[in-house]
Amino acid sequence: MTSKPIVGFVSRGAARKLDDLQHRCDITVVFRSGWEWVAAEGTAQPGGPDDDLAGLRSEDLPRLLRMVYAAAVGGTAGDWPPLDESMAAEQHTAVLVRVSHLYPDAESGRP
Repeated sequence: MTSKPIVGFVSRGAARKLDDLQHRCDITVVFRSGWEWVAAEGTAQPGGPDDDLAGLRSEDLPRLLRMVYAAAVGGTAGDWPPLDESMAAEQHTAVLVRVSHLYPDAESGRP
């Protein structure tokens, strides 16, 4: 466990960014809401059906995907069965980014 922040996102298994992460794990992720934004720079660790994420067993993958997905868009327990099916069929991958730098929007002053 680490005290550094972690940013997560879910990607379809066929996404080009996942291929890129196998060759270079440095990543910058930018989030925007209206005219405010923040960028997180760090090291990506994919956790998907074809990845060996430390401490993640294959049976825990659907739970990890749900946690990351729900943090971004919400959802209820009734939503999970069809979403689990879709994420499994499309080989979705959770990408966890260990943040080394945060760059806040200079206008908002918030990280």
